[in-house]
Amino acid sequence: MLPFMFVGAIPSDRFVLDKKGRFEYYGREKFRDLYEAVKSMRFQGTRKYFLHRTHSAGKSYILAALTCLLFVEGVKIVYLPDCPEMLCDSFRYLQSALCLTFTGTGQHYEQSLSSAESTEDLISFCGARSTESIRLVFIIDQINALDPKDEKSDRFPLDIKRSVRALLDTAISSHMKLSSSSGNYLHALHDIYRQTGEERLSLYGGLTEVHIILCPFHMKLFTQEMAM
Repeated sequence: MLPFMFVGAIPSDRFVLDKKGRFEYYGREKFRDLYEAVKSMRFQGTRKYFLHRTHSAGKSYILAALTCLLFVEGVKIVYLPDCPEMLCDSFRYLQSALCLTFTGTGQHYEQSLSSAESTEDLISFCGARSTESIRLVFIIDQINALDPKDEKSDRFPLDIKRSVRALLDTAISSHMKLSSSSGNYLHALHDIYRQTGEERLSLYGGLTEVHIILCPFHMKLFTQEMAM
């Protein structure tokens, strides 16, 4: 069982949490590839990855578990697990994620975030961290919800989608990003044929036999680290 590393609304359509806010993770062999990709990120090198998955690949669980591990290792992760929810209140959603990222790192950071009043304040906060050589890693799930052309996510006006996309693009401009879409994100397939500045990773469904055997052992060690 791993803690869900977000203090706002939980995407209950994809996660079932226990009373302690933990989710059960069985693991995927692709986890190591994603972990190594994030650890290899450099601001002046490859700093953006896009993860495309098929249905039933457990992508959201992998990203949630990856967030836990990177938090333990001291990486400054800004975890945004539910872009459709972010469309409801982008300021509060991003503020909540950043507050968790900088919890326990210094009173100055915590006060700056708690006193923020607008998305512009949050953008300024992220920009200021880059001048201190603090590079954030944004892990963003369901990013297809922000695409103005995505016919599957039409609950919100296009101008709201564009504004949230612009907010994230600006906040991330001096940092790094691993983003992911749902399995039916047709526009991700079109992006293969144009330059987007992102490296591509693919995820396919199912547990491999070797991972079914090894996963319980590795997750036991991982859970022990989280409890320390």
